Amino acid sequence: LQILRDTKMSGIPLLNRLLAGVRVSALLRLWRLQARLTVAPGVLVLSGVTAGALFGYGAFVMTKSLLSGLTGALVGVGLPAMYVWNARRTRFGAFAAQLPDALQMMKNSLQAGHTLDRAMLVIADEMPDPIALEFRETIEELHLGMPLKRAVGNLTMRVIDDNLNIFAAALLVQREVGGNLGQLLGNLSETIRERFRINQEVKALTAEGRYSGYVVAALPIALAMVINLIQPDYLEPLLRTETAHPLTQVAVGLATLGFCS
Repeated sequence: LQILRDTKMSGIPLLNRLLAGVRVSALLRLWRLQARLTVAPGVLVLSGVTAGALFGYGAFVMTKSLLSGLTGALVGVGLPAMYVWNARRTRFGAFAAQLPDALQMMKNSLQAGHTLDRAMLVIADEMPDPIALEFRETIEELHLGMPLKRAVGNLTMRVIDDNLNIFAAALLVQREVGGNLGQLLGNLSETIRERFRINQEVKALTAEGRYSGYVVAALPIALAMVINLIQPDYLEPLLRTETAHPLTQVAVGLATLGFCS
């Protein structure tokens, strides 16, 4: 069974043909599906090109440096990808937080005598998004005749989560060898809750170090703003001197690398 889906990249025919021949378009379409964005992939591409042109031109005008212009262009081009990435991460986090309650609800439904698709339908009807939407789409695929293995595989493709992968593997193994699925889901729900508890404890213990990193990363920017307010001419060599441009860019790159690591 093959379910036809709209794979159009853009409403502009020329742009759609150009993007259809690029390999990265498939990744962009997948990210858009995972983030559940309503904008077309072509809009994201055009937004990135426009932002890249504006940021690159602005950086070049301010510094008169081609390298700064290229850096600004790269930052602008990456802004839509960063937005989509953040939307994906937010949605994945919300799904992971809802998963233990959903598994417990499935367990109760199975123990009440419901079938597997009916137990999933209870999640789609009773729980909020994003988990309701994802399970509803899985149920629709099952009702259209798609095999369970492929429907569950599509679910794990739309939502990247380790606990969901464990649930999918347990579900498929139970279908092959049998067993008490309700008890299995109950044990899995408790395991996920315990993992969440441990993760929260780790975050609490490392909070001081993380916030210290935020302060250290923001300190140069704040200090530069204060110095610029007190004595504007003091930082002028960083913007007007050719030698200072690469040094500033290297410093910013090293600071960014240290913060991200």
